[in-house]
Amino acid sequence: MREVYTLGQSLGNNPHMVTRIGDSIISNRYYLQLMSNTEDTPRLGPYAYLQPSLAFFGPTMTESLSAIIGLSSVSVFDPMWTPRGACEPNEAPMACEYRVRRPSIAFILFGHNDVRGLTGDEYRENLSRIVDESLAQGVIPVLMTFSSHPEADFYRQTLEFNLIIAEVAQTYEVPLMNLWLAARILPEYGLEVDRIKMRNSGFTFMKYDNAEEARSGVALLNLLSLRMLDELRLTLAMDQ
Repeated sequence: MREVYTLGQSLGNNPHMVTRIGDSIISNRYYLQLMSNTEDTPRLGPYAYLQPSLAFFGPTMTESLSAIIGLSSVSVFDPMWTPRGACEPNEAPMACEYRVRRPSIAFILFGHNDVRGLTGDEYRENLSRIVDESLAQGVIPVLMTFSSHPEADFYRQTLEFNLIIAEVAQTYEVPLMNLWLAARILPEYGLEVDRIKMRNSGFTFMKYDNAEEARSGVALLNLLSLRMLDELRLTLAMDQ
């Protein structure tokens, strides 16, 4: 990832800029975007050591052109899904987001839409293409597994696809955030009643002085993401 980061800097990527690519789980405005809240004081509790990374990356946490409800690992390459007026003609969502915002890091999550229409091989091919194109742009792709409920539809497929995510991360030696495993201890596995979206905490700022990460799927997701950003910032000496 040091080589990828160095490439990105030579291409003009912003070391502070973080984006997200995926479906409704990470298009949620309470995911990442609340890190940019300057009106309320973050309450990190036992995770106060993450404050420098919150300050380093937080101001860049805005909406993403490639985080869209219903998006899949297929449609992320389809210009028909690109928000109108924001991108060039025939530009796909991910390509537009990378060109416009020049991020150094991208959190990538696809799953619940894909299990309904793709085979494992098709999903692996699409995810690999996403990683390939990210690396070529000097963007560090952070792959994320996704939580699933044992009683939900397509549960067997969600297990298969999560294993594929881990496999692709290992093959490319890119960061992996195992949300599926972390969410096993949460009520209803951190999911809303639809058993797809992660449960919101209701807070509009980072709040971990009351163990919210043990109740809310989104709170846990934000904490894991901030922890990943902290690891990357320190390992790559991004603030030097």
